[in-house]
Amino acid sequence: MGTWNVRTLLREGKLANVIAEMKRGNINILGLSETRWQDGGDFSSEGTRVIYAGGKQSQRGVAILLDTETAKCVIQIERHEDRILQVTLKASPVNIKIIQVYMPTSAHDEEEIDAMYDKIEEMLSQQKGTDYTILMGDWNAVVGEGQEEGYVGKFGLGARNDRGQKLVDFCRRQKMVITNTWFKQEKRRIYTWKQPGDLARYQIDYIMVKERYRNSVKSSHAYPGADADTDHNLVIMKSQLQLKFIKKKCARHRWNRDKLKDTNQSFTEKLEQNVTQQSPGNPSDAWKQLKNQVLETAKETIGYRKDVTAKKPWVTEEMLRK
Repeated sequence: MGTWNVRTLLREGKLANVIAEMKRGNINILGLSETRWQDGGDFSSEGTRVIYAGGKQSQRGVAILLDTETAKCVIQIERHEDRILQVTLKASPVNIKIIQVYMPTSAHDEEEIDAMYDKIEEMLSQQKGTDYTILMGDWNAVVGEGQEEGYVGKFGLGARNDRGQKLVDFCRRQKMVITNTWFKQEKRRIYTWKQPGDLARYQIDYIMVKERYRNSVKSSHAYPGADADTDHNLVIMKSQLQLKFIKKKCARHRWNRDKLKDTNQSFTEKLEQNVTQQSPGNPSDAWKQLKNQVLETAKETIGYRKDVTAKKPWVTEEMLRK
């Protein structure tokens, strides 16, 4: 799965370009920031399901792209204005929650930033503790180098700023791990944004998972080879989810033996009539024909039990009568 600030999807052919890069990188789930689409929608394009959330104007906006197989598992979509989008996937034994975020830039007030964090924390509080939650997007924050407990790795980039400290505090409260700071990479696979004119390079796009699922993440880094005419790099996380699929037991039909006591005579007569109509032949075929006749006769006269008790009762009605 990955996250990418594409700057805009309003230009003709831009979405097709992004989907091509998604397929080239073998990405099943791709979150997008700054799509600049209005309102919200859900459609298919190039064999990919596109779910997006936007505002009244062509600004900001987020989206989540899903490949064909993953798209079949969507059970819930939640849009929170034009900066937060959550998609829930049905899985076993736990569901997968994907939250794409586009955090305001440094030009916005701290009150707006705090309101965003409050909204995200409210969403997380409504989830089950066992849900596999993926929180990703453009956070416009620099967590910097240096390990911070179990939430930030030692392979970040640059010096932590105030917004980065706010993000670290959020991860500490929610027990989230910033995955693309935990793996040692080449420098070109660490930075996610180039300042205009390539004056400086920063790491401000992150993918986070719950601390309890940190071992499921196998790698996480920027992918500078992806090209969609944006000054942000695609960030990809590879995870291995060992999900246990519950096998459904085949329904076992039980004969209504209580009815057999009342229909024993009719069952016997019906069975004798059917057996006498058999034509002699190969012993194996004769046996199969006899078996089918017994089963068919039982279905007609006895039938199956509709209500099956989980356990045999300690004291049955017959025992009470005796």
